[in-house]
Amino acid sequence: MESLPAADTVAAASDGVVVRMGDLDVARGERTLSTVGLGSCLAIIIFAPAQQLAVLAHCMLPARDEGDGPASKYADSAVPALLALLGEHGGASPFAAVLVGGASMFPGIVSGGMADIAAQNVTAARAGLAVAGIPIRTEDVGGQMGRSLVVQPARQRIVVHTIRGGQRCL
Repeated sequence: MESLPAADTVAAASDGVVVRMGDLDVARGERTLSTVGLGSCLAIIIFAPAQQLAVLAHCMLPARDEGDGPASKYADSAVPALLALLGEHGGASPFAAVLVGGASMFPGIVSGGMADIAAQNVTAARAGLAVAGIPIRTEDVGGQMGRSLVVQPARQRIVVHTIRGGQRCL
């Protein structure tokens, strides 16, 4: 991971799409995707490098029951939704994925019978990507601090920002 000057991040985010919690979107070329507030939530990003495309889902929960809301809200159903969106925009394999988020924001609270939603989100996303045959290029998951990010499709790069850790590129 290389560090990135703040000016580059600001420029990257100036012409882009903001993906809200539980949603997904696509960008091509110099247009960026960004999301904020990745605590236990997980960002699943899939790149289609040959077409300079990227899709991003901001997943809140690990598993979707039928009729539970948008597929992008759940890590287990987000991967097929992202692949469908890539297909609608001409994305073709090979694809590569990146996972960001899945932090344990309140580690002292998760105990006994309580589920660790963050870890389940990461596990569900990894499983979905494996079923789809999409390799994970890199991950920035776990820990105890939230993240925000900007995806740059043309460069196939992700700039991750944390309060304590500053900025870095994946």
